[in-house]
Amino acid sequence: SECFRFVLLAFHPPNLPRHVPGKSSNECWAFMQLCKELNENHGIHRNDPRVVLTVIDDDSELHENYFEALTYYFVTKPASSRYVTTWQPPICHFKNYLRQPLLVRISSLFATLNELSCLANPCDCHVNYSSYSLSLVLASAVGGWDPDYLAEDWHMYAKCSLMTSGRVRCQPIFLPLLNYTPEEDTYVGTMHSRWEQAKRH
Repeated sequence: SECFRFVLLAFHPPNLPRHVPGKSSNECWAFMQLCKELNENHGIHRNDPRVVLTVIDDDSELHENYFEALTYYFVTKPASSRYVTTWQPPICHFKNYLRQPLLVRISSLFATLNELSCLANPCDCHVNYSSYSLSLVLASAVGGWDPDYLAEDWHMYAKCSLMTSGRVRCQPIFLPLLNYTPEEDTYVGTMHSRWEQAKRH
């Protein structure tokens, strides 16, 4: 309780118009509820320049210093680019690495290497993947997350890019984020689940 000003639970109602079940529609609902909570109970407006949002999957494990690094990068960024920047840790699918079938392990290894190399490449226009941070100002300026897409990370970045005339940029935070690769009871089941996950990205 000493670490958080408040905790908000937002339960996404089923069968809302245009809300495709998945992460993007969940974030769309959560963002609306968060903005309402901040405004009504904490006096924080949607355009408050101090607020940074972080999107993570439920199996994600952020590095213990991620939020310190995020705060540093946010406050030291010039105001002219602070609100057209997203921040991205490298995603490492290693939490269940030793239980993954060999082909899935290879896929996890190369996906992680690809994330690291793209984030390290200053010429790469990196697109957010899975878990990322952005200012409340930017999220509000583009109208939050859309409820009718599955790949919310790529779609949100594309939306931010289009609505800022291509000025948005992704800045790496080189602290690893660990998460799980899909895992089933059988080798074939795990391979199939990993393939379905890969098709969404």
